[in-house]
Amino acid sequence: MIRKTAALLLVLPLSLLAGGIASAGEPAKHNHSEHMEKCYAACVECQKLCLMCADACLDEVAEGKKEHKHCLKMCQDCALICGVMAQVAAQDGPLASTLAEACAKACEKCAEECKKHADEDIHKKCAEQCLKCAEVCREMAKG
Repeated sequence: MIRKTAALLLVLPLSLLAGGIASAGEPAKHNHSEHMEKCYAACVECQKLCLMCADACLDEVAEGKKEHKHCLKMCQDCALICGVMAQVAAQDGPLASTLAEACAKACEKCAEECKKHADEDIHKKCAEQCLKCAEVCREMAKG
């Protein structure tokens, strides 16, 4: 089920990219364009890795490793928040700065949880991307 959800969550933000953010050949519509593009890209990548990490946690929980349950839920929430942030960034929504701050906080919390399992590669990658995403979102929030 997570894999199907992951595919659906990744398709929507990518479809918004075509109509929402200026392409490399177009002039920026406003001064936030560069921040929006960076935020969009970071959030889509973070969403992808969080969903992959949640999927790995689901397998761990199924094997009886209950310590992964909190990480599973944290990654699912973070993926959802990053997906919404990517959509808002793609359409340059008026609440982008507000949501970017919330996304940064969610990513930091998710990174903290994933670091507890950093001996596993997907958790390490997820934590790293969450921290990158948090940094980009904070930059965009300051605008």
